[in-house]
Amino acid sequence: IIAGLIVLIILLIPFSSQNLGQMFLTSITTNAIDNNNNIAAKVDNQQITVKELNQEYNALSPDLKSAYTKSSLLEELVQDKLIISEAKQQGIIITDEEFTNTLTQLDQSLSSQGYTLQQVADFKGMLLNDFKNKLRDQMLIKKYLDQILYVKNIGETEAKQFYDSNVNNLKTKEMINISHILAKNESDAQEILNQLKNGASFEQIAAEKSIDPGSKAKGGNLGFFLKGVMVKEFEDAAFNLENVGDLSEIVLTQFGYHILKLDGKKAAETPKFEDIKDQIIQSLQQSENSKQLSAYKTELLSKALADGKVKIMYKETN
Repeated sequence: IIAGLIVLIILLIPFSSQNLGQMFLTSITTNAIDNNNNIAAKVDNQQITVKELNQEYNALSPDLKSAYTKSSLLEELVQDKLIISEAKQQGIIITDEEFTNTLTQLDQSLSSQGYTLQQVADFKGMLLNDFKNKLRDQMLIKKYLDQILYVKNIGETEAKQFYDSNVNNLKTKEMINISHILAKNESDAQEILNQLKNGASFEQIAAEKSIDPGSKAKGGNLGFFLKGVMVKEFEDAAFNLENVGDLSEIVLTQFGYHILKLDGKKAAETPKFEDIKDQIIQSLQQSENSKQLSAYKTELLSKALADGKVKIMYKETN
């Protein structure tokens, strides 16, 4: 939660950046436009085809698709090629050993989740070899940015300044940990409550009789949550429980009849700087890197467009 608050605060701090979309529009209007053409963009002697653009766009998650147009995605693909070109000019490479190690780690990670590299490539609509080449390119981009661009290191001084300026916003809210048993009718709920009051195991009864499939396997436990997350009737009853182990009476919501047990409380508090220092440094570093990357991409693309190194043929259609 603290990490999320830090990131949110940082994101609310404004910083200036140029509109690359306008540069793309200028490039489009000064080049022949033909969406029947298979070429979406040219970067030096390299090409990005409309097929590749569609492939990349179709592989985006629904959330990312709502944030991107194909033109804005093309912009990023062009920028990637420009950065790769810069990296190679600087003599930065990905060795076969580096690539093999990363590929092995990725394969192991996917295997632990029941997937394979081939399945990921298929999902993205790519041949396995093309997917591996794409991965190697992304590794090269990261290596270049780490070595050449991300040179400003955020330290404890900047972190303390951020903490002192935002300490009130970093204060956590009260949270409680609740387990519940959900019954389909009041009669069943009353029978369960009587059993619990007579000493029956809450976890065992939840596993056997709760009709909530999401929590019964965990003894009815829902974990910690803040106010405003649960439906009002459930929330009011939950936050009225005072001591760990306390049981509620039967609570009726739109989902059915609940019996609640308080498993834990976390009081609202202001975290100490030392406890969250590393999180602040990490978040500030990510924000600083993002600003540097945005400015660098703007300058790189602007120069490439002005020099004629980049030509855009693709035009967004509704």
